[in-house]
Amino acid sequence: TQSTWGISVLLCTFVVCDMQVGDRTALYDQSRSSGVDVSASDIQEVWEEIQHNSISWFTICYDPVVKTKLKFQAKGSGSFDELKASLSQDEIFYGVVRVMADERPKLVFFC
Repeated sequence: TQSTWGISVLLCTFVVCDMQVGDRTALYDQSRSSGVDVSASDIQEVWEEIQHNSISWFTICYDPVVKTKLKFQAKGSGSFDELKASLSQDEIFYGVVRVMADERPKLVFFC
């Protein structure tokens, strides 16, 4: 656990990748291997938005009723501070943020 940005953040995984626009299988296939359901239509829509540069970041979290299902939590096109403000200490969040690396946009997955 690392205390950063005024909240405690568990840095469990960072994955940087180059996704092709329209590559929905990259996100959807993760639910098959982990048993976690990410098939909600709003998650699929926000995934397409970040691939088309419509937003800069989004977060999802566990559904409080169905613990094996993830639900859309927040999205934004602003700065990292906007992303940080959307997080709270009482939930586990997963998300994607767009960053520039080697003058190319990359998607960073975090939890």
